[in-house]
Amino acid sequence: MLHISLKQIYKNNAIDDPYLQFSSADTFNSHNFNKFIQVVRIFGDSPLSSITPGECDYAFNCLLRDKELHATHKLFWNTLAKCLCDTIQLLTTNLPINNAYKKEYCRFMNEREKYRNYHDDIPQVLTLYNTNVIQWRFPK
Repeated sequence: MLHISLKQIYKNNAIDDPYLQFSSADTFNSHNFNKFIQVVRIFGDSPLSSITPGECDYAFNCLLRDKELHATHKLFWNTLAKCLCDTIQLLTTNLPINNAYKKEYCRFMNEREKYRNYHDDIPQVLTLYNTNVIQWRFPK
């Protein structure tokens, strides 16, 4: 799953967002932090294996904030959430504890908690995502 990009996941699920077709100039200075499609545009065709754990956290938090995507494509939203849960688990496997991510993961975890009650699907995936991060930070 890490060899696929978010853009490919959109296409594979027949989610055609016209925003994907805009040029960078069309969207310059119009970034909406509540739209997951922004993350898809930023990451482009980069495979998920090439992102950092911090970038995965950023993407996951944007997904949590995107109430419209959840309302219009609930199953797809859940697919993306589970994909990012798997991605953070794989990115942190064998990641040294003294990695730079150690300094930023807490900030992202605290931010995520703000979105826990946005809708009924968040608590389960949020717990899974945070558990994956905690298992990296505090190995057995």
